Amino acid sequence: MKTVLPLLAVYAASKAAVNAFTESLAHELAPFNVRTCVVLPGRAPYPL
Repeated sequence: MKTVLPLLAVYAASKAAVNAFTESLAHELAPFNVRTCVVLPGRAPYPL
């Protein structure tokens, strides 16, 4: 069963935007031998 959280759509959209931006930047900077990467951590089932 999935847990529904308030503002989850905004959270998911912002993660997708960061991923898309990083991929676009990688294509733009590839001719200059610049690589990009993105870390998109998710929720962890462990208490802090």
